[in-house]
Amino acid sequence: MNKIPEERRTAIIDALKKHGYLSVVDLAGMLFVSVPTIRRDLTALEKDGALLRTHGGASFLNDASVTEPFSMRYRENMNEKRIIGRLAAKLIQNGDTVFMDASSTTHALAKSIKPELSLRVLTNAVSIANELGEYEHVFVELPGGNYDHKHEAVFGEETVEYIRKRNADWFF
Repeated sequence: MNKIPEERRTAIIDALKKHGYLSVVDLAGMLFVSVPTIRRDLTALEKDGALLRTHGGASFLNDASVTEPFSMRYRENMNEKRIIGRLAAKLIQNGDTVFMDASSTTHALAKSIKPELSLRVLTNAVSIANELGEYEHVFVELPGGNYDHKHEAVFGEETVEYIRKRNADWFF
């Protein structure tokens, strides 16, 4: 079943859609190719924004997050996102370390965080870094990587490596 790269990469995305997450070893076995070949495919697919590389594997990014720009996702279901943001913000305590991904719902969470809290926030979302960077007691870490204007966020292997080396009290 040795396929050309395009066919193999389509098969990888299809498998990740079905399973959500697969290891490099699992993908190599499924597609009858070497682990280095799968790693190259995953790197290419991540660069295209089709998946998220994780330690030893990859996760599928849902269709909406891949195709719709942040500006469109931000406007959808705004009331619900504000409610979720307010409820999630109640969980965060002074001194916490918080990971926030580049979703429009976490942007609503960022808007609900109390400015007087002393926090460390790690995010790949430029909009969240801008929102929380104005707070005197919030230290914002924005990892390096490839900036994606459409999603207003930083992605890539460098981003994943940076996040992997951090710990947090909360992940949103």
